Amino acid sequence: MSQANLAEDLIQAAEQLVPLRTEAAFRRAISTAYYAAFHGLIDASCERLFSEDVHRDVARRNFNHREMRAAALHFSDAELNDEQRKCGRSSPPSERLREVCSNFVDLFEARERADYVVEAAHTATQARSNIGYAKNVLDYCNDPDDGSGLTALAVCMLMKSRQWRLR
Repeated sequence: MSQANLAEDLIQAAEQLVPLRTEAAFRRAISTAYYAAFHGLIDASCERLFSEDVHRDVARRNFNHREMRAAALHFSDAELNDEQRKCGRSSPPSERLREVCSNFVDLFEARERADYVVEAAHTATQARSNIGYAKNVLDYCNDPDDGSGLTALAVCMLMKSRQWRLR
């Protein structure tokens, strides 16, 4: 199964959980939506950075949740910042890429709450909102308006996760 198919399957699974209307279903839907975006971003990143499947497969195993969140946080900034420059940007990310990065950060934080904060209650509205964020991330991954921005984000997510020096 390709990562793209996995991401779409995860979206469908999250959508099927919401009508169950239980706390466990809402938590799983939120977490599953995050994983759809996570795998979608990894797939899009590997497609951008590597031409051979063997290299993509090795790279996929080297992405890290927290470092992807940190990179997305840097790329949600409207001003060109040092982290963006280190990853090859000479201008700020597009508004669309900033929105997608912000959605990914929100998804990460919602997944953390859903998976680890037992006392937090979740709703169908929250679950549907997170599924919407994940769909937005996947839509961008499938058709980025700023290809060089996605490439720079991919470099930042992968390099930060491996603690490689970028400059």
